[in-house]
Amino acid sequence: MGMTVPYERTGRTRQKARTRAALLRAAVELVREGRSPSMPEAAERALVSVATAYRYFTSAEDLWSEAASEAVFETTLVQADAVVHEAGPDPLDRLESLIRAVGFAMLDDQAPYRRLAKAALEQWFRQSELPESERTPVREGRRRRQIATVVDPLRVQLSKKDVDRIARALGVVVGTDAMIALIDGVGLDVHDPMLPTLEPGTVFMIEMGAYVRRNIDKIVGEGPKSAAFLAKTAAARAKYAGFGARLEDEYFSTANGVEMTTNWPREIAEVEARAQKLRASAPPHDAAVLSKYPR
Repeated sequence: MGMTVPYERTGRTRQKARTRAALLRAAVELVREGRSPSMPEAAERALVSVATAYRYFTSAEDLWSEAASEAVFETTLVQADAVVHEAGPDPLDRLESLIRAVGFAMLDDQAPYRRLAKAALEQWFRQSELPESERTPVREGRRRRQIATVVDPLRVQLSKKDVDRIARALGVVVGTDAMIALIDGVGLDVHDPMLPTLEPGTVFMIEMGAYVRRNIDKIVGEGPKSAAFLAKTAAARAKYAGFGARLEDEYFSTANGVEMTTNWPREIAEVEARAQKLRASAPPHDAAVLSKYPR
């Protein structure tokens, strides 16, 4: 069975996406100018016919509702782009910056983003019975662009296929849909994730782990980057195959800040020296028990 190319990847749909974006951009400009809803004005400014405009928005009210939300969202996106780039080259830092800039804004002021989601759903239902060739895009692709900026540093480390897989996975947890799922589906108190500090007396743990799989060469797949990774880690994989290490740091929150209460070394040589010292003072291993858990 042949694979169906997603419609959004065809040239015609890209043109439709540009037309819709032009209409919305024109309406946002009119909103900011304090003008009343007018489909002809928006169409004229977007350089399309009024009939074409009505193919994308069924009424001036629909267009203006989305434009008003877009005006709010656009300001947030500009701020988000700035903080994501300021976060540096680490994708995790970029992702956290994006969530704090956009995700928290959504939780704090839900209405504009819910209106955008509503408009997208209504657009989908309006054209659900139409042939694909006649459908217009229901989303502007903002989420894809944001996530692309987050994962961009990974492109020098991973294959395009792997980066695309990560981007798609992030698409589930970034954006309006994630906000709605957390609040409506899970019942999250919108203020919970935005607490600026931990209450004094709070104890929490940060856990880090690394596990050396014996079949790591099968997991990373093929390609020049995977080959370079396997070559670089060959000695370490041969030495530590089947081993895992986990660090659990405990922290205690006080009125003056957070204090780490654990004191375990970080460097490999220091960890091995500490482990060797503990092994030397430990009782002998039970061979019968160890035989049940071969490396």
